[in-house]
Amino acid sequence: MASGPKKRLSADERKAQIVDAALRLFAQKGFSGTRTKEIAKKAGISEALIFQHFKTKEGLYNEALKETLKGHPMVPEIVRHMERQDDRGVLTAYAEHMIEHGLRDERMFRLIIYSGLEGVRLGKHSDHHPVNGEEEDWEPADTALVEYFRQRIRAGGFKETNPEAAVRHFRNAVVMYVTDHILKIDPAPFPASHEEAVETLVKIFLGGLKK
Repeated sequence: MASGPKKRLSADERKAQIVDAALRLFAQKGFSGTRTKEIAKKAGISEALIFQHFKTKEGLYNEALKETLKGHPMVPEIVRHMERQDDRGVLTAYAEHMIEHGLRDERMFRLIIYSGLEGVRLGKHSDHHPVNGEEEDWEPADTALVEYFRQRIRAGGFKETNPEAAVRHFRNAVVMYVTDHILKIDPAPFPASHEEAVETLVKIFLGGLKK
């Protein structure tokens, strides 16, 4: 029995199909190691069709990274702790979210790592926060965390410090932890569970901030 004609995809559906194929290949082989011909083959389309939807390969890479960020809304998880001025709860929720989602779906971290190694310029994927008169990319959760640190400093709960720098240090510590688990940078197993690792990091970090 002959099958009916294939459904014609809308422009948005076709774009999503391309991004999905690109994301799988970029996460596996990086930006330089992935050719647009491979992406087209995986998506079952012509290479020319890719460039009808994306002006450049870099644009497609950025869209693929943006796709990995959509499913990880962190702000609601930390706001309830912020409202109670639960410093430990705020940082713990932030770190646990990044670890849980980063290890469940490694593609976001892999794309970020590849972009740094290969010099791929990442576009603006989320809210921006001005730092020293310049705009810097910040995830919504980072923006919220910076403002929370400012409030705690003004209220006297935290020592006088640069809130943007403090958030960057904390975020990078968590990112490095996830990256180490993905890439096995240190071949020795981490000497603690995820829960204990987060508890230790938060304890050390708050020890330096609290008055």
